[in-house]
Amino acid sequence: MNDPPLQRFRLNFQQLSIASILFLLLRITSALPPTPQREIFHRSYYAVQPPYCTRTPIVTSSPSLSASSAISREVQYMHFDIGLHSTVCFRLDDDYEHSFVNKSVHSSWLHTLRLDKLEHHHPVTQQYVFAIPEVSETCICECSPSSTCNAQNYRFIECPPQDVNDQSTSCYRTYFPDQSPNGCSSGSNPSLCCELKFRPYKNQSYTAVMIEQPSTYATFLYTAYDYVSGRWVEMDKSVIRTQLDGGSQDKILDALSRLELSVSAGGRASHQLERGMYFAPTNRGGEMEGIRRMPINEISERNYQRLGWYREGKHGRFVAENGAVHLDDVHKAKSLNCKDQTFMSQLEANYYMPGNFNLSRPLERLHPWIERARFYDGRARSVIVTHAEGTNLKIALRVTGGKDHHVLFFHNASSVDDFSGSIIVDARSNRYFNVTLHEASGKINGIVKSGIEERSIDLHSFTTYVNDLQAVNKTLIIPLPAVVEEGDRMICVRADETPEERRICHVVAYHEKPLEVDMDSNTWREGTGHCPECNRINLDNVIDYLNPMRWVKGVSDIGELIVVLGNVVIYAIALFLLYHLITKVVIPVCKCCNWCLKALPGQEKSDQVKEKGKQGRPQAITHVHIQRLHLGEQQQQQQQQQQQQQQQQQFAQSECACSDCSSDGGNTPRFTSPPPRYGTREAGVHV
Repeated sequence: MNDPPLQRFRLNFQQLSIASILFLLLRITSALPPTPQREIFHRSYYAVQPPYCTRTPIVTSSPSLSASSAISREVQYMHFDIGLHSTVCFRLDDDYEHSFVNKSVHSSWLHTLRLDKLEHHHPVTQQYVFAIPEVSETCICECSPSSTCNAQNYRFIECPPQDVNDQSTSCYRTYFPDQSPNGCSSGSNPSLCCELKFRPYKNQSYTAVMIEQPSTYATFLYTAYDYVSGRWVEMDKSVIRTQLDGGSQDKILDALSRLELSVSAGGRASHQLERGMYFAPTNRGGEMEGIRRMPINEISERNYQRLGWYREGKHGRFVAENGAVHLDDVHKAKSLNCKDQTFMSQLEANYYMPGNFNLSRPLERLHPWIERARFYDGRARSVIVTHAEGTNLKIALRVTGGKDHHVLFFHNASSVDDFSGSIIVDARSNRYFNVTLHEASGKINGIVKSGIEERSIDLHSFTTYVNDLQAVNKTLIIPLPAVVEEGDRMICVRADETPEERRICHVVAYHEKPLEVDMDSNTWREGTGHCPECNRINLDNVIDYLNPMRWVKGVSDIGELIVVLGNVVIYAIALFLLYHLITKVVIPVCKCCNWCLKALPGQEKSDQVKEKGKQGRPQAITHVHIQRLHLGEQQQQQQQQQQQQQQQQQFAQSECACSDCSSDGGNTPRFTSPPPRYGTREAGVHV
């Protein structure tokens, strides 16, 4: 049976012990030196983890004594190379003579140094904004010179404002004389007048810049971790950017100023963009990505075979540079049928719609060594190229602070389960191994064999890195030399520090793409114009056509002259035949028809009515008319007298015949001659 006083004593003793321990911990904590502000991420969704630590060879230099220091101390550097996206990890181990508290604080931190970025900063010396033009053309054809289509209104001139639909459209006119006379009369000299309208395709603009030789910058990421209560905590963190062009650059890493870093490049980067013109989609006021390089005009050039001939003007309106003059040579057009207003047209230019509009791919897709390329800001005064791969940098690390420290370097183990991939030669003749590593981490070594068998000789070796602490599946692009020729190859990979017997080997397929050739070929486009007032017949056209000088206009050789003379002879023969047809056939037939009509009964009466109608009309009488009337009356009287005499003679002959008949016994009289015709009103004789 337990004694209650004893239980109470034990409980009080335990409470006193816990309180004593807490008090001791509090005193120890208060005695610690000030530390940097802790950035604890345990409240976030993902726990903090140090990066993958790469195995790096370390070289320790000989001690160096400071000549200016009052107390001579040895300064010792640790030299190592660091590659892009690689991380070097180390701890500082103090001497045993220091206190237990200081030793526990400083030696427990894991210091990491990562080469995070390698960048080229290119200065910009030229800049302008351009667009891809969307072109539309309309043409009209006039068979003869007129005010509708002439050189004065259509050559070396812009369109009048009423022909422009909106502010984003620019318009220019072109003139083409000496067109084909199809649809026009013979001897015509048609002219073709066109209007070209330009507007930005899809309202998209681009910014073009001229970049010069770059400056190289490296960005390091320093982080110190401490393992507290079963999780990692960030104790210190800084970003160091240093220039690599020139001598060594010295930087302080940590907040306590105990770690000094010296960086040198040891040479220029293995890749860099060439000096020249580049462009990217315009993003006013912000960074511009998707940089491309193609044949493009500099700011002082006007080449219509390159990009950049359709630019933004002073007032924000896109125009063809000096288009009123240059487009007369660039635009080509011809008439198919002037009467039907059909024509064909094309631009002797590149990079317009509808037509040749084939932009290259962004730099990131063309060059595997580029991770990102961008215009830094909306002013586009700098172009920054971030490398995806690069040469190693030389690092010298020194521990300061007046204490002796031992630097202990650490690295993580490497692993890989399997891989798959292919050897590719792309359209730009870049040869590389496109590989996907499965469950990989750390440093991976590989060998390319000369054949498809594992016992083939080694042709090329490579090393790549998967900078992840946990094993992941990752796709990498590994450059290969030209000695890796056409054909499948055996490739073997293994994790670093893994025996050769555990390497993984596969036969990898070889794929080669043909060279990318972009041949620009302009084509003719057919269209139909609209011009109701063109080719109308008027008095000027008729008079001009009757001009004989116009018939021989444009004759340039003997063959054309013979054709013209042949046409003239044919026209003369046709006119001669027409003349004889009218004079020998048509006119006599008309006279005969008129005589027949007059011989019909009642025609005389109608003629008399016409004569009376003529006499009843008031006419202007002149002296000449009076003389003609007297002469006509005299002739009429003479004709009447002659007719009366003839009638009297005929009547006398008829009486003689009648007297001869009466002597025969009263028989019916016989006429020896045809009976005369009586009944003329002028003679006054009625039967």
